[in-house]
Amino acid sequence: MWLVGDTRYRRRSVLGIAAALAAGRATLGGTVASLADRIVTAALAAESAQAAGSMSLEYPAPLRTVNASNSSELAAALAAAQPGDHIVLADGVYSGNFALSTNGTAADPIVVRAANTLGASIDSLSLDAGYGWIYGCNVDYLQVNGSDCKTRRCRFSGATSYAIYIYYTGHRLAVEYCEVTGSYTKYGIECRFSGATGPTGLRVRKSYFHDLPDTTRAIRIGYSGQTGETNVDALIEDSLFENLEDTDLGVSIVNKASGIVYQYCHFKNIRLHELRHGDDNKIIACTYDSSKTAGLTVRSKRQLLHGVKLIGTARIRLMAGNTLDDSISGQYSQREPCVNGVVTRCNGPVDVGFKWGSESTPYPADGNSIEAHAGPLNLLPDQMNTTQSSTTNYPAVTPAMWTAADVGPLAS
Repeated sequence: MWLVGDTRYRRRSVLGIAAALAAGRATLGGTVASLADRIVTAALAAESAQAAGSMSLEYPAPLRTVNASNSSELAAALAAAQPGDHIVLADGVYSGNFALSTNGTAADPIVVRAANTLGASIDSLSLDAGYGWIYGCNVDYLQVNGSDCKTRRCRFSGATSYAIYIYYTGHRLAVEYCEVTGSYTKYGIECRFSGATGPTGLRVRKSYFHDLPDTTRAIRIGYSGQTGETNVDALIEDSLFENLEDTDLGVSIVNKASGIVYQYCHFKNIRLHELRHGDDNKIIACTYDSSKTAGLTVRSKRQLLHGVKLIGTARIRLMAGNTLDDSISGQYSQREPCVNGVVTRCNGPVDVGFKWGSESTPYPADGNSIEAHAGPLNLLPDQMNTTQSSTTNYPAVTPAMWTAADVGPLAS
């Protein structure tokens, strides 16, 4: 019943679903009947185990446990891994570049985990196959090439270019209760594309990104206008971003793809979160709490800002632009205006038609809607067709505010 801890089921009562199936109040098609039997059986057993205090929801029960206490034993365990294996690491440092190349399964992933949370430290691990997990470790560098992998309760604090590098084949990675800090030189999480093809289904939850170098961005999804049209179906939620980027107009978090949702996140003392390329992205119930100069800048089409709270000098800026083409490869200077966006139930200053300094912006922010807004609204010269309404059909939400104790490897 470890699925209770999976982000895809976080807002559902799986035990309740299983109980309904067992009681005959719900049915499933015959093609999944055997799976339903397994869910019911496992769920009812898990309910009893939870009540007895004998079961963890952090990871699945192992089919086999392989202990490792040094680098050679870890390498051997990875090479011989089978679905359902738990490779359990004694406290210590595991130097070298390690790789997991065997597929686990949805029911029985292969789990590399520390015997004691944050007691084991790994230089580099590559998850090259599907359903590989890493749990409770200090990690300098994680590369994800396989799909349906997970990193949970890990701390990334190295000095490499990236903390987590997701190759374009690495779909549906879950990053849960993790911490990203240290001296990384490029990005905390980098979603690597091949042309316009990138990793989809990224899920980040209850994680803590903080105190990275001034030129390092916490998350980058996409790399240019060429990736802007790619729907990556990414969700970053319930996470804290703190003390990021001190250089003038530096970017702390950058989005260059479509279909990205940030919800219930707290951005504290960061320079800039930028929706630079990509359409249909959403920022929901997030707090931007900063004494720095920017906040949230928004470009491209149909972006939704719902229930965003701004504290200090943070602002929302719906940008004017210098191109209407969001598919140009490698052109940093090509920037679309914000078109047909919705700003609803937000609290704080909003600038519509903003541009940086003397940049040329022949294309105004166009057709944006400001609804049920609380705070200053500045309609600048480089905007047109902005509508305002005191009401909205979007429900009220409570913006999130987190502390370091609420997120990361040691949070409950």
